[in-house]
Amino acid sequence: MKHGSEKEQFQYKDSIFEPDMFGRVALPGDRVTDFAEEQQFDQIWLWALMGIQLFIIMVPLVLTGQSWWSMVIAFLAMVSTMVLLGSLKFNTWMDDEGVHYKMKLFHWRIRTIPWDDIDQIEVREYSPVQEYGGWGVKYGKSGWAYNVRGNHGIQILKKDGKRILLGTQKPEEAADFLASKQLLV
Repeated sequence: MKHGSEKEQFQYKDSIFEPDMFGRVALPGDRVTDFAEEQQFDQIWLWALMGIQLFIIMVPLVLTGQSWWSMVIAFLAMVSTMVLLGSLKFNTWMDDEGVHYKMKLFHWRIRTIPWDDIDQIEVREYSPVQEYGGWGVKYGKSGWAYNVRGNHGIQILKKDGKRILLGTQKPEEAADFLASKQLLV
């Protein structure tokens, strides 16, 4: 029984098999990445604040003699939030194809902005609270922002007028990469 050519039999959807560029050994044929960064919400003050919040919620429930199931639900809700926050990771990398980014749990696939779609790109200092209302995945007066901490980012102005800011903890490395590629406009 013939099923067609081998090419037809073994075609697959590329997005399913996108390699995880972080946390694995480079393989022959992988794209060369000139700038790469992985960030996560691991600030001590954030975890201390969430611990205090857990304490503030649980103590009144215990002192007022609430039922055990309401205490369990409150505890699980807070711990689930902490686990969710701990599992968030933001990956950014730039190569010959363009700028790639993915905020795990918010993006199902890698987002890519090809160099041809970029009008301007620069590394800049910004105010997360004033411009975007804080950290995380935000939309503000300056467009979309994907940031985990700090106040440095890769600002992208696309040819269609959309603005995207990708937070970075490596502003010098990102600026050096952009300067070496003469992409800074």
